[in-house]
Amino acid sequence: MNKIKKFDPLLNLFIEQIEKQCTAKSILTVVDRTLGRDLKIDLTRNGDKIQYGYVDGVKELLIARLLIDSCAVIHRVFTKKIDQETGFPIKELYGYSTTSNKGAFNFSRILDYELERNCNTDSRTGLPIPPEKSVVYR
Repeated sequence: MNKIKKFDPLLNLFIEQIEKQCTAKSILTVVDRTLGRDLKIDLTRNGDKIQYGYVDGVKELLIARLLIDSCAVIHRVFTKKIDQETGFPIKELYGYSTTSNKGAFNFSRILDYELERNCNTDSRTGLPIPPEKSVVYR
């Protein structure tokens, strides 16, 4: 695993945690209200290495974005387990709140019940929406 510069151990810890969660394939979404568009990155495990996206520099783009400002990060991990009802892989969702202030990075996990509530609420209206099937909130 590539280490990020040693100047920020919490950023290293965050990246290590994301990489541990990715068992085969996953999608990392950085929810960005400041810039008005989300950053979505496909992650693929190849042995003990994680590939970020499909071109060089995607991991560095992620790190740069995390160091700009506060954001929410959703990590959608596709498991090998199949949902009997849908026939689709069961997905594990992890949520994080990140902050960066003058280059000092910090993060915290979003609790599973908060993540579930947020993922099943229409952000424009605040009304509940039908929950996605085959999802486990972590």
